[in-house]
Amino acid sequence: MQTRAYISNDVDSTVSVIDTTTNSVIATVNVGFGPVDVAASPSGEKIYAANAGDDTVSVISTNTNAVVAISS
Repeated sequence: MQTRAYISNDVDSTVSVIDTTTNSVIATVNVGFGPVDVAASPSGEKIYAANAGDDTVSVISTNTNAVVAISS
């Protein structure tokens, strides 16, 4: 069972990774400018952050909590 939540932070252009069992931030991932929403892939292996400020999508690996691609 996945125990993480991914929350977009528009002002600082990051996504916070929260451990939902402890309610603590375990990682902060730098993404494109102005992320406004996130979505998970069906497998849960990737998180997609929609960046409104630069019209891109950052792809985050849930294994490493790092951006693996940015698409425009």
